[in-house]
Amino acid sequence: MVVGLLGFSGHTAAGAPTTFATFNTGTITGGGAAFTRSLDVSGLPASTEYLFVRVTADFVASAAPNNAYSSTMQMELNNGGSTVYWAASSADYGAFGTSDSTTLRWVGVLTKASYQSGGNLTVKFQDIYTDSSGPYSSQLNNVTVTIYPASTPSTTFATFNTGTITGGGAAFTRSLDVSDCRPARSTCLCASPPTSWRAPRRTMPIRARCRWS
Repeated sequence: MVVGLLGFSGHTAAGAPTTFATFNTGTITGGGAAFTRSLDVSGLPASTEYLFVRVTADFVASAAPNNAYSSTMQMELNNGGSTVYWAASSADYGAFGTSDSTTLRWVGVLTKASYQSGGNLTVKFQDIYTDSSGPYSSQLNNVTVTIYPASTPSTTFATFNTGTITGGGAAFTRSLDVSDCRPARSTCLCASPPTSWRAPRRTMPIRARCRWS
């Protein structure tokens, strides 16, 4: 398990964000094939790590009775293969259990892995829902993907082990020494992988990073 601590202040500026060309998906059918779009990353600066993303899309359902709900539309960012940067999920903002038109927004830290410039970057949209009354469909218009570089510099804290952690029992806590990496006026964001780890009666190393900008 890796715990990332991200800090922001006015001391060191991160690189400029990149917004890719806007596009429309066409019709997406619930329970059917996903829409994918390979983004043009040829203009990205070399050797740059991207850690944050913002995706927006205008959701428009098909006419009744085939009108999908915005809450079942999911977005994923990957490399066109098995590497996932943002795990498939419903929108953070704008998703409702209705077929009303809305603007969907996915915003935050890349949930699975940071993206390194030079690699492929693909956005995937899929409506996961169907039933005996379906299919239901919709389209996404004015889709915009913006990625933001990680701030620098970064600090890796000393590795440590937790010892045994018992389910339903006491928590393990560790105070990290941030005296060397927290400038004045900074705030920290903690981001950990959204996956569970289970191996009874084992210990594991923990690492953490502190970034600020």
